[in-house]
Amino acid sequence: MKNNPFLGATHVLTGLRLLLRPGLKRYLLIPLLINILVFGLIGWAGYSQFDQVLARFLPESGWLSYFRWLLWPLFALSFLMVVFYTFTVVANLLAAPFNSRLSARVEELLTGARPPEGDGSIAAEILPALLMELRKLFYFLLRAIPLLILFLIPVVNVAAPFLWFA
Repeated sequence: MKNNPFLGATHVLTGLRLLLRPGLKRYLLIPLLINILVFGLIGWAGYSQFDQVLARFLPESGWLSYFRWLLWPLFALSFLMVVFYTFTVVANLLAAPFNSRLSARVEELLTGARPPEGDGSIAAEILPALLMELRKLFYFLLRAIPLLILFLIPVVNVAAPFLWFA
């Protein structure tokens, strides 16, 4: 039972089935929609600003105009990489105030008993939850940045992946 990989897959499917139960969707959809809105606005602002930069520095006609065809895909790929690497970080920050409510609701659905209530206000949970998420992010960055710098040092960069996963 301990080494059965299919057991883990069944737990994932059980968790996905739980999402269809009433009362859970709002704790998932609100942070997800806010996150999509944030990244959509960032993408729109980046698109419009990048278009203005291209219009200012690259003329429409002339021998440099072919750079537009090169820079737009480069901008799109760069934006997608930033989104892929930061989407979950921002999602965790935005979902932090909702996680305690979500876990209490899941516990209630699974056990049938209501967990002990907190102070009841989601507004009172926002700041402590965000501060805790920022502390976790700072903890990670405090260790990740020196290790990322090791990747740039010749000879030492051979050991950097092993130190990263240690």
